[in-house]
This record gives sequence, C-alpha cells and structure tokens, in this order.
Amino acid sequence: MLGYFTDPYPDELFASVLARLRERLHFASPQPFMAMFFGKKSQRPLIEFPTHLANIHAMLPPGNVYSADQWIDENSVYPFYAPFIDEARAQQVRVDMKLGEGGKVYLRLGLTRVPIPALTYLRFCPVCVQEDRMIYGETYWHRVHHILGIHACAKHAVWLEDSPVHARGTDGFQAAEPVIDEPEPRHLNPVNRFDQVQLRLAQEATWLLEHPSLPSNPALLAQKYLFCLAEQELAPYSGGNLYAQKLLGAVREYYGDELLDQLHCRLQTHPQNNWVARLCRRSETMSFPIYHLLLMHFLGYTAAGFFALPDQPAYFGRGPWPCLNAACDHFQKDVISDYELRFSQSSRRNPVGRFSCVCGFSYDRTGPDREEEDRYKITTVVQYGPVWERKFRELWEDPAVSKKQMAQQLNVSETAIANQANRLFVSTREHDLTRNAGHNMRGAGQEVNDANKRLMGDAYRIRLLEMRVEQPKATRNDLREGLKTEMAWLRKNDREWLEAYLPPRQYKNTAIGRPDPPPRQDWPVLDQQLAAAIPRAVDELLHQPGKPKRLSMKAIGQHLGKWNYFANHQNKLPRTRAALQAVVETREAHAVRRVEWVTACCLAEGHSARDWEIIKRAALRPETARLPAVRAAIETALERLRALKP
Repeated sequence: MLGYFTDPYPDELFASVLARLRERLHFASPQPFMAMFFGKKSQRPLIEFPTHLANIHAMLPPGNVYSADQWIDENSVYPFYAPFIDEARAQQVRVDMKLGEGGKVYLRLGLTRVPIPALTYLRFCPVCVQEDRMIYGETYWHRVHHILGIHACAKHAVWLEDSPVHARGTDGFQAAEPVIDEPEPRHLNPVNRFDQVQLRLAQEATWLLEHPSLPSNPALLAQKYLFCLAEQELAPYSGGNLYAQKLLGAVREYYGDELLDQLHCRLQTHPQNNWVARLCRRSETMSFPIYHLLLMHFLGYTAAGFFALPDQPAYFGRGPWPCLNAACDHFQKDVISDYELRFSQSSRRNPVGRFSCVCGFSYDRTGPDREEEDRYKITTVVQYGPVWERKFRELWEDPAVSKKQMAQQLNVSETAIANQANRLFVSTREHDLTRNAGHNMRGAGQEVNDANKRLMGDAYRIRLLEMRVEQPKATRNDLREGLKTEMAWLRKNDREWLEAYLPPRQYKNTAIGRPDPPPRQDWPVLDQQLAAAIPRAVDELLHQPGKPKRLSMKAIGQHLGKWNYFANHQNKLPRTRAALQAVVETREAHAVRRVEWVTACCLAEGHSARDWEIIKRAALRPETARLPAVRAAIETALERLRALKP
C-alpha cells in the first residue's frame, strides 16, 4: 500500500502524475517503478489512455479522494473521444483502462485506422510552461497538448513544441520539469486558414475534455447532422439518402482540398464513401473526433452549440400549439398539445405537421417554422369541424354578410367559402346570384351549383367577345392580360369554344412556324454582373425596415430576382459563388443581428426588456439563444437597456 500519492494538477496526464510520483519516491530507474505499479518491468506507458487504474487505486489508503473513473475523466484524453462512440463501446473502454488492456483501447476507438500520424514525442506549450512554474513551482504534461491531429495551444494561440521524451518509449514516465526549457513561443498566424482551424480545433478539444459527461450516441449525432444539413438544403428532412454529391462539393469548397490534406482529412471523391457521409449514417461506427468537429464547423456550430441542440428536431417549435379555428372561442390560443408528423413528397421531404383541436378543426402546416409568426399559418385545412360549420351556416343565412366578409370572419379564402357551401349543401344565396353573373367568382366554377356556373360562363364569354370587337387586333397574349380570370375559367371549362373564338397564334419566325430560340446565355458576363450586384443587394437587405432577414444565398438571390441562377448554375458562376460566400450569414450571426435589432427597437421605444423578452421578440430558438455569441449579444443588450424603465 502506498502511503503517499501525488495530487494531479489541472488537466495533467496520468502518466505525468506517475512521473512526478516516481521522482518523489526517488526511483532512479523506471523499471522497478513499473514493476511496482504494473507487475512487469517492460510496461510501456500509454500516454493518452492510462491503464491498470483499478490496481493503482487499490494501492492507495482506504478513504482516499480518488477513483479510477475520476482519473479517466480528468487525467486522460478519453473525454475527447467519448461523445463519438456508442455507450457499450464507451463502457468497454473504461473497463480496459481500469484493468490494463491498453491495446484494446486503440482498437475500440478505431485509432489504428486513422490516417493522422501518431505522437512521437511528448509535447508542451512554452507559455503554459512559464505559467505552471509561476503557479505550481514546476511544469507538467498537459493532456490537451496530446490530442492526435491538434498541434496548437488553445489558451495561448501558439504552436506546441516537441520535448526530448519519446511518447512510446520506456522513458514515458519522465517528469516534465527536468527536461523542458522555455523556447520562444511560435504564435499562430491570425490570417492563415490552417493556423486558425488548428486553433479552433484546439479550443473544441479543450471544451470536450472539460465536459466528460456528454452522452455517447453517434446515431443521435447523425440525426442532428441530417437536420442541420436539411436546413442548408443538403439533405431531405426525412433523413435517408443525403444529397451526397452536393454535400461533398460544399464541404470541399468550404475547407479546400489543400487544407483538408494538411489536416490529414482528405475527402474521397466517391460521394457515398467518405468521412462526411459516414458521420451522417445512423450507425454505431466509430469516426475520428476531428471529422465530427470539422462537420460541426461547416454547419456553423461550435461543439458546445451542437451538443446543445435538441435530440429531436423541433420542426414546429415548442408546444402547445394554437387552434386556428376563427369560429372557436380559443382561436389562436395554445391548446393543442401534440401533432402528427409526416414528410411531404417534394424533393426536400419537408416536415408536415397535422394539428387537431378538440373543437374538431384540423389543419396541416408544412415546415419547418422559421419565425414565431409561422405557428399561426395554415397550409391546408383538413377538417373544419362542427363549431366552424355552425358559424358558417349562421353567416351564410345572413343576407347582410357578403362572401368576402364571411371569408374574413372565418379566416379562409372566398374559394373555400364556395367549396364549403357546396359540401354542406346549403341553399343558394339569392342575393348573390345577380352579383355572380357579372362579378369575378375567382374560379369557384363547379363548386357552387349549375345555375351559378351557367351564369358565370355566359358572362365570361360575353366579355371575351366584347373585347374582340373593341380590339380587333388584340393577340392571345393581349386577351390573356386583359381577361385573366375569364380566360382561365374558359380554358378549364369550355376550351373548345375558347379556341374557336380566339385569334390565331402568331410566331416571330413565320418561315418555319416556330418562335425564335432564346439567345445563349453569356455566363462570364452574367457572372460579373451578379458578383457586382451582390454587395448592393446585401446593403438593401440590411437596411430593410422590420425584423432583420437572414443574409442567405436564397434571400440574396430572390432579392435580385436571380435565385434560379444561384440554385442551379453556381458551377458556371465562380465570381458570384465567391461573392456569396463572403457575405452569406450564419444562423448564429443572424441571431446576433436580431438581438441588436430588438435592442434598437427598445431604445427607440424608451423601455427596457428582460432576457426572455429579448429572446421572444427576436424569435430565437432556445438552442440558438444558448450559443456563446448570441448569449453575449443578449448580455450586451441587457446592459444597454438597464437604464431604461421596464
């Protein structure tokens, strides 16, 4: 039994703890020390994953403050890997580390298949060495400096240095203090992409090591990846097959092949056989953590922000949801506790929620909801229910209420009023018949009754003939522009009569009876024009009144009226693509701008606001509000508004 044990320093490798213990106990040679703790003189230390922890803990006096699990969580790099393996594998790795099966740890974590070179020497940060000696009187080996594939110190933004101590040799139980000098720190370049990616990976590794209790569930991570990719139109919302080729191209374009090669994370050209596609499969396969971090960054998240996302996508926000039956007493009140989820048949497989109220009113909404106001929108009414129908009959029988007024009171279109009149077999409104004969029925057609249909058809034919007499040179396009409703109704219900009374078709190229082909697009010229127009569009979007609109590729494209080019022809528009990448806004940055907008509104209105009021008015999702940059913006807003009256 040991009567003395060295207390670990913050973030100290367990091998470093044992190395300092060896010095305190005055073991001149490492062999007797290893025989004492591991039962054999030839034991080589596993720097990242200590072993025989249960045996070592058993050598300590009863009532000590340590445990094998504590050493695993606080003095090994295991927490960096734990969130990316399944629970069963995670427990097996812990058992291996406690019982001394070090070789199995590398196999279970898939480190034998990783293309990233293994550590050759123990490493240190020159600035950390100075701080350690100032605070503790000696330096030690930090675990955050021994993450495979990460070569920077997150705390000081400098490159790590190799020590003379071999990572895999028997001298691995060598304390850091006697062998480390203090070389001049090599600072990371703030404008070099590789340097900054290394710094960000080091920061993420630090966060993961500081949060050892994260769940081990790669299938859940894959589900979150798929939702985030669907938000960026790189996967369907229903999961399943990725838009693999598009996703692969987007990731390679975001990082660049040269940077991925420097990180030893090259993407295979096969769209289904690369590390990005593997991360998005709901399987228990182990993937290297740096792959996960790179994908999270591509999606616009830090590790903290990504793990804070809800396990199940909140396509329609948090419940309860409102009843949208305008005839009901609880109209727009949150009384619906649950909804049925399915996915549309569109290419993106958008989520569709069916919301049913106890009043009998049921509606579908195609999601996901983007703003708080979206929860009050209806895509399709599934069932109106007895409460709505009773109110409909009451208004229908009132001659003082027009169909337009009915539609407004019942929160539906005039076409829906006509449809429901036919469905409910209500009597024809006498005061509507005369009006319908000479008034636009907005295509109600067969939905009312045969008498109404004949009157309406006759009126439309008369208008067409009158226009032919008044404008004998009018073309089909002229008639279509002047009589949109009439032409649409006649084309649907009496095409034969319509074709008989329309003027003949006209062609530009009368020699062959076909219109001239459209001119070929000059892509370089268009590319230059679009790239030049993007800054102006961004400026106009930023200065639009009301709630800030996200500077997405789609928003910019629609503002310019060129969304089709942005969506389908980016490969022909390199300048445009580069200009978009420079200005497109992440969801986090958009959330910060919405918080700033709420702050400006409150200052203009002269009243303060609490944090939940800012979050609600900015329409932030809970997980978005927890992101560091957004939280900092909220705190800044609260500070600015503190002097105002509530």
